[in-house]
Amino acid sequence: MIVVSDTSPITSLADVGELQLLRVLFGTVIIPRAVSSELERGRVVIPDWVAVRDASDPAMVVRLTAEVDLGEAKAIAPRAGNHPARVGTRPTCPV
Repeated sequence: MIVVSDTSPITSLADVGELQLLRVLFGTVIIPRAVSSELERGRVVIPDWVAVRDASDPAMVVRLTAEVDLGEAKAIAPRAGNHPARVGTRPTCPV
């Protein structure tokens, strides 16, 4: 299974020492270069099993920003054409 993530889930899991859960649950984890840079600025070490890929379709990023913020759009766009199983964005809780 493949998961495409933005910064929040990775930072949150790294903060509690459970980043490997993404690998255990999904196997393949993809982040855009912008997320990689943001994680590195926050001093999160990106494991070698996380693939850094940028969107090959900038127009897709622009279209996605109508629905989500830019960072999330960049996280979704690299795999949007291949329909990832899950898209990791900010965690939500049912009320």
